[in-house]
Amino acid sequence: MDVRIIGGGPAGCSAAIHLALAGQRVRLYEKAQFPRAKLCGGYLSAEALPEFKALNLWADVRAAGAQPVTRVLVSAPSGAQAMSELSHPAYSLSRYRLDALLLKRAREVGVDVLEGVKGVATPLPEEAPYTIIAAGRSFRHASENATTDRRAPNFYGFQTFFSDVDGIDDQIELDLIPGGYIGIVRQDESVNVCGLVDQKTMAHAGPNLDEALRYFMRGNPLLRRRFQHAKRIQSWQTIGPVRIGYRCLTAPNQFFVGDAACVVDPFAGEGVAMGLVTGRVLQQAFSAEATKRAALYSTLWHRQFDRSIRLQRFICWAVQYPWWQETITRVCSAFPGVMRRLTDGSRPVPQAELA
Repeated sequence: MDVRIIGGGPAGCSAAIHLALAGQRVRLYEKAQFPRAKLCGGYLSAEALPEFKALNLWADVRAAGAQPVTRVLVSAPSGAQAMSELSHPAYSLSRYRLDALLLKRAREVGVDVLEGVKGVATPLPEEAPYTIIAAGRSFRHASENATTDRRAPNFYGFQTFFSDVDGIDDQIELDLIPGGYIGIVRQDESVNVCGLVDQKTMAHAGPNLDEALRYFMRGNPLLRRRFQHAKRIQSWQTIGPVRIGYRCLTAPNQFFVGDAACVVDPFAGEGVAMGLVTGRVLQQAFSAEATKRAALYSTLWHRQFDRSIRLQRFICWAVQYPWWQETITRVCSAFPGVMRRLTDGSRPVPQAELA
């Protein structure tokens, strides 16, 4: 093997496919058995679409039931709302379906996929010269280069599916609550409900997530209307604590992709797209001489993502506070172009601008 990859989500599979197509011998370790449920909003932004086409997966993604998303709607606790058409088409598909498609494609291009095997196990049967860490937020960085800000607030994520949610059609909806937000999007013949709140809010709402959702509904009129007839149809999934921000890009003979490199605020909806893009960025770095790959990967990664991450960082901070929630929502309501600029600015740099 030339490369071993730990983690079979969008970033790990994208890296595996791109490297295999470039001639590398790749082995991918995934601790779960696919298909499997995954806590995620399942939002596929405009940047994801050319990546799927490059991976020869777009037809399969559409056939799996990806649903168009044409609008973004934000509501504040006061009842204020702001809505804007998206500048570019987006889609919605559960990670249960998406990740299985990506892993299947990895096998088709020659990746040696080992499901149900933790790639971090020691010793491994065969060591490869390079290791790609795509194990997401759960990976604990041992490298001295890891730079996660330990002072950053802890967030807790939760997700499930509901039926009979009123008024959810072709929009991605973000209903703000003190300390966080609830994201809603139609998906897989039901509605994906995914929330992120800070530690204080989660402690106050209580450990029972059905009760917590009712608590959040009391704090946002639109959220309350959406769920007045809703029925939960799957178990809750949770993750936490989550620290938003940059983690690590490289260590000796190691490269980090996806959430293992940087945990982005889900509010921006760019997590899946950034994971897919990172796989291609890594393949570009591997086209260089071995001694230059780490530096080139770091350069390309920052060029691709830094601009959007700066805006995402501001949004992540602002949506925690009621005054900013209300102010941003009302400004975007009065001036829809502002919301479109915020939406566009939180996306990774288009490839045309990188040339």
